[in-house]
Amino acid sequence: MTTVDTAAHPRAVTFSDPLRIMLEESCIQQRGLMLMVNGLQFPGIVVEVTDHFVLAKSQAQGNIVVRLDRIDGVAGFVGDKNTRLAE
Repeated sequence: MTTVDTAAHPRAVTFSDPLRIMLEESCIQQRGLMLMVNGLQFPGIVVEVTDHFVLAKSQAQGNIVVRLDRIDGVAGFVGDKNTRLAE
């Protein structure tokens, strides 16, 4: 993997983090994801991604707050052909 100057490209640090990319794209595109946390699955649309938490909304669950370090995975149809999930 190559090192990218993060000052020149603010999203460069996220290129190596496909989880964060999927979460941010869900927020930007307002498209749903399946959050996988400790063997449970929660459908929702990401509202905000902070350094430590993911805030999402769901018709079934209402508001969802999950610590980033607790997320096992996400699944969903977010992103586009220009989104780089890995280098």
